[in-house]
Amino acid sequence: MIYLGIFLSVGLVGLYIFIETLGKPLQSITFKGLASFGFIFLYVISVLSSKAYLSHPTVVFLFGLGLVAGLMGDIYLALRPLRPVDENHQIILIGTFCFMVGHTLYYSAIIINGSFSIWAIVISTIITITTFMASKLLKLNWGPSKIPSIIYSFFLFLVAGQAFMNGLSLGFNGFNSAVTIGAILFGISDLILAQIYFGGKTSNPFIILNLSTYYAAQILLAFSLYLL
Repeated sequence: MIYLGIFLSVGLVGLYIFIETLGKPLQSITFKGLASFGFIFLYVISVLSSKAYLSHPTVVFLFGLGLVAGLMGDIYLALRPLRPVDENHQIILIGTFCFMVGHTLYYSAIIINGSFSIWAIVISTIITITTFMASKLLKLNWGPSKIPSIIYSFFLFLVAGQAFMNGLSLGFNGFNSAVTIGAILFGISDLILAQIYFGGKTSNPFIILNLSTYYAAQILLAFSLYLL
């Protein structure tokens, strides 16, 4: 069953990315929802196959909520092309909030499965500051999204930092490795997305790279529970 989950989730992502590059917003929303459903389906298959819901019920529950928060953020951000331009920042803020909730849930889960590390906070702070210093060189126009984006970035990289520290302290087993790589890919995806939203880099290569890294991240996070 796990192979079916992987095949379905990857296949739906590939189909969605193809539709997205055609520039058809209505169709894109439908297929984006299906692609996001794909990693939810993989999550269910992973949990049932590994029976992680018996050994790590809280971690499984928090990861599930995190993935659902990602699904909600996906759908909301997909509305941008269908709404007036002056609503862009509001839509981005709500979508960002959904993803920040998701990262908070992931962070809580990996702390429960490991142990709190102050170094994760240090790592996240350094990367967040560096990222926003670099954004000035790239001349990104954040508008009213700047402060929320800084806060979001901290939570985003906090997950990656904590996952990495868990790996160092507990060993990079299947679960820790999948979560660490997934969290790093999430960060890369959002760095690319910032250039799309705030830097005007809307060409297909940027879109494909952003979506590929994002869905790879969510698929890895969902699949990690199979390795728990």
